[in-house]
Amino acid sequence: MLSLSPHAYLEKFYGDLGYRTEAGEKQVGKYTLLTMSKRI
Repeated sequence: MLSLSPHAYLEKFYGDLGYRTEAGEKQVGKYTLLTMSKRI
């Protein structure tokens, strides 16, 4: 399984590549980071 933590505005981009958003977000300064994963 591949995992990554992109900025929230990239959710659709990675979703189109087959990644799914997992529960939980991180706030790093003014940025919101998501946890996304994809089975390979």
